[in-house]
Amino acid sequence: MICANGYDILETVKRSVLRRGREGCVGVRMMWRKLKLLSGSYSFKIVISYWLIGFLPFLLISNIIFHYFTVYVQTSSIETLQETHARVDEIISDNIESVSNVLDSAQNYNMFGRIDTLLSEMTAPDSMNRLSVVMNIFLQSSMSVENVIAVNRDEEWMHVSRYKKYRSGYYDFEGKGLINPDMDERVYMIPRHHSQAYFSNANSYVVSMIKNFTDSDGAYVGSIMIDINLSYFQDMLQSNPKAGYFALTDSEHYCILSNDIWNVDNEIQTEGIAAYPVDFDFNNNLPKSSSFFIESDINGVWRAYTYIEKDVLTSNINEIRRAFVTLVVVITLMLLLISLWYTHRLTAPVSRIVSQLKIVQSGNLDICLADERVTEFSQIISGINEMIQKLKIHIDQTYCARMKQKEAELNVLKMQINPHVLYNMLEIINMTAIEQDDYKVSDMITSLGAQFKYMLSNDRDFVTLREEIEILNYYFLFIKMRYDNKIRLNVRAKDSLMDFTVMKFILQPLVENSVKHGYDNSAVPPQMMDINVNIMRQGEEYLLVDVFDNGKGMEKEQLETLRQRVCSAQDSDTKDSIGLKNVCSRLHFFYGEAFAAEINSLPGLGTEVLLKIPLGTVREEAEDEQN
Repeated sequence: MICANGYDILETVKRSVLRRGREGCVGVRMMWRKLKLLSGSYSFKIVISYWLIGFLPFLLISNIIFHYFTVYVQTSSIETLQETHARVDEIISDNIESVSNVLDSAQNYNMFGRIDTLLSEMTAPDSMNRLSVVMNIFLQSSMSVENVIAVNRDEEWMHVSRYKKYRSGYYDFEGKGLINPDMDERVYMIPRHHSQAYFSNANSYVVSMIKNFTDSDGAYVGSIMIDINLSYFQDMLQSNPKAGYFALTDSEHYCILSNDIWNVDNEIQTEGIAAYPVDFDFNNNLPKSSSFFIESDINGVWRAYTYIEKDVLTSNINEIRRAFVTLVVVITLMLLLISLWYTHRLTAPVSRIVSQLKIVQSGNLDICLADERVTEFSQIISGINEMIQKLKIHIDQTYCARMKQKEAELNVLKMQINPHVLYNMLEIINMTAIEQDDYKVSDMITSLGAQFKYMLSNDRDFVTLREEIEILNYYFLFIKMRYDNKIRLNVRAKDSLMDFTVMKFILQPLVENSVKHGYDNSAVPPQMMDINVNIMRQGEEYLLVDVFDNGKGMEKEQLETLRQRVCSAQDSDTKDSIGLKNVCSRLHFFYGEAFAAEINSLPGLGTEVLLKIPLGTVREEAEDEQN
C-alpha cells in the first residue's frame, strides 16, 4: 500500500508538470500584467528609492576613498621597500669594502712576518702558527666572513673558519677557477657564488675575495681567499617576498641572494620591466605599470634588484580596511534610519499574517486568513487559504488510508500462528531427547528454538551486535554437525563494539552463503574451510563487517553477475529474498547511499564480502515506514 501511494504521488506530480507546461503560454501573458502591477506597488517604489538615494552615492564615495587610500598605501609600501633596499645595499657594500681593505693591508701585519714568507714556508710549524694568527684577524674583520683560506704555490693549504670544518683532502683551487696566479696583487672577487667543496661538512654557498702575494723577485708564492656567506644578510630582507622580493645578481643577472628561494641560481629577467634607481621619488611619480624594479650597483661587482607588484602591496592593507569598514558602518546606519519608517509600513501586514499562521501551526485548520488591502499580500493570503483547505483534505484521506492499513495488518496478525505454541512444542521435543540421552539432538533443538524466537520477534529491526553474533553461533552449530567440523567459524570483534546497534540478520546470511557456495563437498580428500568474520570500527562514522572464506571462490563472470544483482538489490522485495541480496537491500533501505558493499573473489582462493554500515544515520523515510 505504501508503494501504491508513492506511485499515486508520482502520477500527481507528473500531471501537475504537464498542466503547468500547457499553462506556460498563458503565464507569459500574465507576466507582463504582473510587472505593470509591481511597478505601481508601494513596495517597489520604496525599494527603488532606497537604492537610488542610498546605495549609489555610497558606491561612488567608497570607490573614491578606496582609490586614494590605495595610492597612499602603495606609495608608503614602495618607500619602505626603497629604504630596505638602500640599507641592505649599504651593509653589503660596507662589508665587502671592509674585507677588501683588510686584504689590501695584509702586508702591514709584519709583526708576525711577511705574508709572502709565511705562505712559502706554510708547512713549517712556526710559520703555520704565525699565519694562523693573521688569518684569524681576517676572520674577525666582519661577521659575514665564513672562512679564510691560505694556498701556496705548491698547492698546500690551511684554513680558519667561523665554525668547525673538516678538509675534504686535496683540492685544486686553481683548476676549479677559484685562484688565478696570473692576477696582480690587487684584491679581486669571484662574483658568482660557489659551494664549499673543499670542506666535507659545509653545505652553504659563499662568494670569495682573493689576493695574490709575490716574493721580492715578483714570483707568485700563494694567495689568501676570504669566503663571505651571503646568508648573513638574509635576516635584513623582507620576510614576505610576494610584496616585493630582493635579488642580488652578478654581471650576468644570475641571482646569488634573495628572500625568494626560487630566484637563487636562476637568471633574473629584467627585459621589458621598468627599473628605477634606489633614490627615485615615487610620491608624485607612481609608475603606471603593474610591476617594476628598484635597482642599484654594489661595488661595481653586483647589482641589487627589488621587484615590486603594486597590486600585491594592497592585498592586506589595514588602513584601507579600517577606513572602508568605518565608512560602511556610518552609511549603513544612515540608510537604516531612513528605511525604518518605510519598513514599518511594509511589515505591518506581514505581522498580521504571521500571527494567523501561528494559529494554523498549532493545529487549527478551520481558520481563514483575513484579507489585506495591499495587492501582493492579498494574493499571498488567497494562496495560503487554498493550501490549508487542500491540507485538510489530504489529512483526511491519509487518516482513512492508515486506518484501512492497520485493519489489514490486524487481520494478518490474527491468521499467524502464535509463536508461544511453537516454543512449547520444541521444548517438549527437547525434553524427550534429553530423557533418551540424545544430547546432540537436544542441542540442535535448543539452537533451532533460539533461531525461531529471533526470527519471529517482529517488534524490532535492530539488535545489539552481541545478539547478532550469538544467533550466528546458534546457526553454525547445525553447520558443524552437518559437515562434521570440516568448516570452522572465527568471529573477531572487540568487547567495546558488542553493545553497538546493528540491523537484525546481517551476519547469518553471509556465513550461509560462504557455506553454500564456497565449500566443495565433493573434494577428495575432504576440504577444510575457514570462515572469518571481522567486525571493526572505522573512525566515528562507520562499522565495517568483513566476511571472507578460503573456499572455492568465483570466476570473473560469475563475480560480475553477483555484483550486478547486489547493486539492484535496493529495488527488490526484501521480505521474499534471502542471502547477500537480502542483506544489502535491507541495509540500503535503512541507510540509503551512505551504505556501501564490496565483493571480491578469486577462483581457488576464496570470497570476501565487506559491508560499510553507517553508525546512527538511519534515513528519515525508513524510520517513518518502520513507525
